[in-house]
Parts: sequence; structure tokens; C-alpha cells
Amino acid sequence: MKKITKTLLFAFASLFLTSSLFAATLHEGKAAQSSFVLAQNHQYGNNYEAQGSTGNILPKDYVAKKGDKITIHLEGTVNQELVLGKDGDQPKSLDILFVDGTSAANWWLELTERTRFDKAIKPGDKIVWDVTFEIKTNGFSKAGDGGCRFVLSSAPEQAKEVTLKTTKFTYKIER
Repeated sequence: MKKITKTLLFAFASLFLTSSLFAATLHEGKAAQSSFVLAQNHQYGNNYEAQGSTGNILPKDYVAKKGDKITIHLEGTVNQELVLGKDGDQPKSLDILFVDGTSAANWWLELTERTRFDKAIKPGDKIVWDVTFEIKTNGFSKAGDGGCRFVLSSAPEQAKEVTLKTTKFTYKIER
């Protein structure tokens, strides 16, 4: 009997340790938004935050937690060239990240690091991105309330409005 108890105890301990080493998928599916317009943003001055667009692409009930990983797969095209410009001294055509845009987050809390694209993107070029973001701080609200928004920001040199249209856009959230 002691041997069976020890064996079961060891099995449960092994299962617990093994399961805590691997991330569990919280949500997975098709992004809720498939088109993004990067229009001029002059609310706070010329090219403040460059030209940006945000979208709710994740499940409405998701609340970002530090350590979560969001992997996106995006395929699509743009209708105008996304020009290669500069952000400070760094080349940039586009940044993407997730932010909490709620009043509790003072309207702009970057939940992830920015992923920067450093090549111009021409109309008709097929875009294929596979990017994993790690949440670096807890969000305050649900994604459906603006608590985990997908943000695209073009270079300040981008003079024309650009529409990014996706043909495939999926996400996976792991904790």
C-alpha cells in the first residue's frame, strides 16, 4: 500500500510540475477585424504618434496578464506604399504592438514591446507576418473595452492614408 501511495504521489507531483512548465492556450481563432486605415493623426501636433490605427482583434473578455504570449499570423496587402522613414535614428515603415487604451490605463499603456518593420511595403506586395508578443505588464480592462488593442503606426514620413487589408489574420493567446 505504501508503494502505491508513493507512486501515486510521485505521479501527481510529476504531472503538476510538467503542466506548470508548458503554456496553456487561453484563446485561439480568427481576428475580429480585417481592415485597418492608417490615417493622419494631428490631434496632438503634426505626425504625433505618426499615423496610427488601432483595433480590437482579440476576444472581448480577454484581460492581458504579464507573461501572456500573443502570437499573430497576418497575411494581406496595402493599397498605398508604406514608406520607409525614420523613428528617431531607427528605420521604420511600421510598428505593431498591443496597448491598453482605457481611462484606467491613462489612455495609453504599452502592454508589449513594439515590433518594427524596416522595409517599405508596396501595393500588391504580399505581407506575411508571424509575430509573438509577450505581455510585459497587466492590463486594466477587457479587450472588448479597449484593454488590449492592436496598434499599427507608420513612419512620420508617410504622407498618404494607407489601408491594410488582411486575407488571413489569426491569433493565439497562451498563459
